[in-house]
Amino acid sequence: MKFILVVIAFIFARVAFATEDLISIRKTLEAAVKDSKTADEFYKSVKRIESEKPIIIGFKAMSELVLCKHVFSPISKLSHFHSGKNLLEKAIAIDPENAELRFYRYCTQLNVPGILNYSSNLKDDKEFLFEFIETQSKNPKKDLDLYSRIKKFLFTNKHATEEDKQKLKRF
Repeated sequence: MKFILVVIAFIFARVAFATEDLISIRKTLEAAVKDSKTADEFYKSVKRIESEKPIIIGFKAMSELVLCKHVFSPISKLSHFHSGKNLLEKAIAIDPENAELRFYRYCTQLNVPGILNYSSNLKDDKEFLFEFIETQSKNPKKDLDLYSRIKKFLFTNKHATEEDKQKLKRF
């Protein structure tokens, strides 16, 4: 786990992200969803980063939102949820054409309880992500990892319709 922290700190300390850096962060984020210790370390790592770059704000948002899954207290869950939601919306407001940020919001909105009333962008984000997949399938992919993650999620999530699956098979 200390290795993960060192890698994340090194990556965030750099000015620009290479695709390999983003892949590493995405893998850590994915692991954080499944493991509370990784989620906590990811949260602590990104919280210390001072940046107004939308993607970093997005990773901060996701660190908060993933932590919701692992904390016990309902008050802590709500606090992390609202903080993460606000950060994610801020990042998307800065860069509304960022597929990764829109993907994170779509995944979050699909998975949060309805009582939290955070589902107003599902339709728009889904359309945006399908357009992203279609566009990327016609052109050389700048970020094959992101393309693959989005396409896989759109195909396998419990809300995927047969129509969605057929459409994705064409790309």
